[in-house]
Amino acid sequence: MCLNNNKNTPRVPRLRTWLGAALLAAGSLAWVPAQADIDPFGDLLVAPGSAGLGFVVRAEQSPYVGGGTRYDLSPLYLYEGDRLFLHANRVGVKLFKDETHRVDLFLDQRFEGYTKDHMPTSVAGMAERGAGLDAGVSYRYRQPWGTVQAEFVHDAGGFSKGNEARLSYAYDWRSGRLALRPSLTLSARDAKLNNYYYGVRPGEATGTRPAYEPGSGINTSVSLYATYDLSERWRLLGGVSWTALDSKIKASPIVQRGTQTALFLGAAYDFGSPQRSWGGKTRRPM
Repeated sequence: MCLNNNKNTPRVPRLRTWLGAALLAAGSLAWVPAQADIDPFGDLLVAPGSAGLGFVVRAEQSPYVGGGTRYDLSPLYLYEGDRLFLHANRVGVKLFKDETHRVDLFLDQRFEGYTKDHMPTSVAGMAERGAGLDAGVSYRYRQPWGTVQAEFVHDAGGFSKGNEARLSYAYDWRSGRLALRPSLTLSARDAKLNNYYYGVRPGEATGTRPAYEPGSGINTSVSLYATYDLSERWRLLGGVSWTALDSKIKASPIVQRGTQTALFLGAAYDFGSPQRSWGGKTRRPM
């Protein structure tokens, strides 16, 4: 994240700071579309004390047989403090930050699995696989040639009790009002995580759905995210991601395809920051 050391930068009023705190409490209601990606809009806000509100429309293919395509409209909450932050479905504490390095501790909502109310045909009769709550630590290294970020997360909600390590590379490009961020993410998932979401337990097996445990594996995601400045405050958000599931996940009897595609479009209003990250220059607010 680009840091601003200019003492003349306008501060957000106390009311907006309290608004950001309120957004922290509601953070679990929002999400971004690509679960495998590392915090794609994490530095959409730049100045400390800045808060933002918006919405996201998502279309994402289900990996499960009979799962179809899911369409959702969700609110988007953002807050960037000196130490605390809220990035869509992630809330955390900055342990260290400067213009090159950043270390965070965070809680992150995991949007995988299915509920009894939205159960694909292939998992009929199986137990619910609930969305998890991950606790994690991340390290980011930023240079003009791009940003490298590593994360380790553990299911703190007690659903899968699994772990995942992620490594990503992203490059920020800007031309006028348009900013693009292509990224590549590798996600190493342990057996507990994959068996929970993509396995079939012995008691859930049928004649057409044998018991299966995919074990550990690596998913690969390629994404392109974009922002477009409608004004100093309003920004359009967009993105597309493509995830290749590990071959052992693809071989599961409840998985219909080895890839997932997600599309989304949204908008956000920045209450406090006159700056633009992703290679942008500092500008005065309107």
